[in-house]
Amino acid sequence: MKRYRNKSLRHRVLESYYYRTKLSHGDYRNLVDEIQGYRGELEYDAAMGELPAEFLVVNDLMVPYGKSQFQVDGLVGYGDTIIHHEVKNYTGTYVMGGDECVSEKGHRIDLYSQISSVNTRLYNLARRWGYRIKIISYTIFIHPEFQINGLDNDGRIVFAHLFPAHVRELLNNPLEPSTQVKGFLERLMDIDNLEYRPPDMPYYTDTRPGILCPHCHSFEKTGTRQTWGCGKCGFEEKVLDAIGRTVMEYHEIDPGVPITTQNAFHWCGGQFDKQQVRRALKKHFNQLENGRGTTYVRRLRSN
Repeated sequence: MKRYRNKSLRHRVLESYYYRTKLSHGDYRNLVDEIQGYRGELEYDAAMGELPAEFLVVNDLMVPYGKSQFQVDGLVGYGDTIIHHEVKNYTGTYVMGGDECVSEKGHRIDLYSQISSVNTRLYNLARRWGYRIKIISYTIFIHPEFQINGLDNDGRIVFAHLFPAHVRELLNNPLEPSTQVKGFLERLMDIDNLEYRPPDMPYYTDTRPGILCPHCHSFEKTGTRQTWGCGKCGFEEKVLDAIGRTVMEYHEIDPGVPITTQNAFHWCGGQFDKQQVRRALKKHFNQLENGRGTTYVRRLRSN
């Protein structure tokens, strides 16, 4: 039940804008934060990948809850227990002052409200669906250069130097997940909102069209009629896949613009003839016919 972690939609959109236009200072800082957070999550995933098959590991969920959503970084199921992890990749030194945790620059973080909120919501969902399981939550501060002075740790905070021992403790309990735990995790994955779009996404109009290399982000192009190649790093892929990837990138930037052959031709910088573009759209999207012509819609991703 392990699942590959994707960059968040905000991360992908900000990254696209970064290479196609000039970001505002605020959006640039948001992109840096997204990159740092994603790196921390990948480090966490690498550690969780060491757990044997007896454990059920599920990550990167966006769970509908009433009229809102809540995010879950990682869940580990074994026996009748689910371990919930929130992963933070902060750096620097923080100090506890009363109930506040504040950095040397005055930035404040709340150590417990997020894991408490997610824990409560997971518990309520489990009860609503008829599952009787134990849910334990931890915040994992994955970066080795993060510390909190004066913290009276009740065990819910796991620092980088304690994380290997935390994983070893899990390894000492290789219990086959109960039917209740399996059922609850499967139900969460079934309702995971793969199409969630935050309401405050950035928007820019002056984006540079063309095919971006997925590895070095260059616009330089080589190749043939059948193959698109990066003129900088040498990466190659089929033309239809390069077109499909670029159209999906623009669709994520602005899902309100219809996917048509003409729009896709423009997004790809006019590098391919419309027959190639049309073939790519048919390959990667679902085709819709209406009175005004042909449009295409994305295919929903699966878990």
